[in-house]
Amino acid sequence: MKKFTTLLLSGALICAQAFAVSAEGNLISAGGENNYSIFVNEEKLDIGDKTVYTKGDQIMVPVRFVGEKLGFAIEWKAEGQGIFLDNGTVNTSVYIGADRYYKASSAAIGMSAPTALGAAPELKDGTTFVPANMFKILFGNDDAVIVKDNTITFQVETESQVQIPNPVKEHKTVEDAIVASGFNAVVPTKLPEGYEMSAVTTISNRILQIFYESGNGVISYRTAVGDEDISGDYSVYESVKDVTIGGLTVTVKGEGETVHSAAWTNSGEMFALHAEKGLSMNDIRVIIENIK
Repeated sequence: MKKFTTLLLSGALICAQAFAVSAEGNLISAGGENNYSIFVNEEKLDIGDKTVYTKGDQIMVPVRFVGEKLGFAIEWKAEGQGIFLDNGTVNTSVYIGADRYYKASSAAIGMSAPTALGAAPELKDGTTFVPANMFKILFGNDDAVIVKDNTITFQVETESQVQIPNPVKEHKTVEDAIVASGFNAVVPTKLPEGYEMSAVTTISNRILQIFYESGNGVISYRTAVGDEDISGDYSVYESVKDVTIGGLTVTVKGEGETVHSAAWTNSGEMFALHAEKGLSMNDIRVIIENIK
């Protein structure tokens, strides 16, 4: 069975002189009061004193209030000022000040190309606001967000909540993950300054995946037996080229001098690096030359 989750923000029209205007955008509410009501499945959502506002042609909504009602688990990452959303089917990470939105599969390998909406996430009084249209990207449907007059309707078609085994398993140590992956995987022994391992997982007991975090973002490292693309990064980048690092041919992708993705093979194994916020070519060299 399919069901429709409808999130409705509606408000009364008020006179133009009552609108508050700030440098960050035009507040939709008047006189400091929130004039919008939010409904999810006919249940009114209390967003307290949070104020929906416009930034350019985007309407900014409090991501935690809206996202959780749409079924997303939400995690704040203080170091990188990022928000991670995951509903078990798709996930994404957004960062304050970065106009870059994408969706990735929670159960497989793959992600969409990053999209700019013309408005980056903003942090106001401890609350993160994102464009309402971000949810169009997450649900892959332009009709997921409908704006008419002073009403925003989030209408999302979802599958019934059937428990599907998650192929991604978290491990306490790299050694445990190597045993689970079934091959003698090699891992980075040196990372750019400030990065520390934050999680290690296996995907379908075949791909070893390690996450490293710092205030500059997240680096993911993957390796598996075979020669297929395991990067999960299908973004379209400005620059794609092959370079030689430590005697290996490495395909690097990025924007200008910034590298977001690197992939290579060695002795029957596939390797991939991905950095959301990008790394320098020197950083990429350091990591690859120190994988043992």
